[in-house]
Amino acid sequence: WELLSGCLIAQLQQLKLNQSDSNRAANQQNLFRNNALSATGLLLIVASAVLFDRDLSFPGIWAVPPVVGTALIIMAGEQAWLNRQVLSRRVLVSIGLISFPLYLWHWPILSFAKIISGTRPSWEIQAALIAIAFGLAALTYRWVEQPLRYGKNLHRETQWLIGGMAAVAITA
Repeated sequence: WELLSGCLIAQLQQLKLNQSDSNRAANQQNLFRNNALSATGLLLIVASAVLFDRDLSFPGIWAVPPVVGTALIIMAGEQAWLNRQVLSRRVLVSIGLISFPLYLWHWPILSFAKIISGTRPSWEIQAALIAIAFGLAALTYRWVEQPLRYGKNLHRETQWLIGGMAAVAITA
């Protein structure tokens, strides 16, 4: 359902593009609404990060606030102050670009660390592992995602990807 929320946002954005307003008063109202959406979204995400603890059954119903918060920020668009002044900073955009490979790398790295050590690793080890996950995510973005999305020789790139996936599967 989290991915479905992204699909719904894309559909709403397409509808908005088809019904664009040139009315100045409507644009001012839209700007106010978009700023409110973005601020509310940030509030939901920050509240989730601060208030959620290990006793909550997460994700479950508790995934709703951060997902809705994220959806509101995305729906607010690029003209909302928070999105334009804060979220468009180079470092945050860079993290956004590697967010999917980071999502894919962090979980197995942290899980294997817990399996190997038999307990939850110290915060120092976890921080180092997350730094490694960031590095691997950047490499994956550069050497896998970019060539697959924009490469000139997609047939060769696809063969390398299939070979790499087979190697990982065999290793696993």
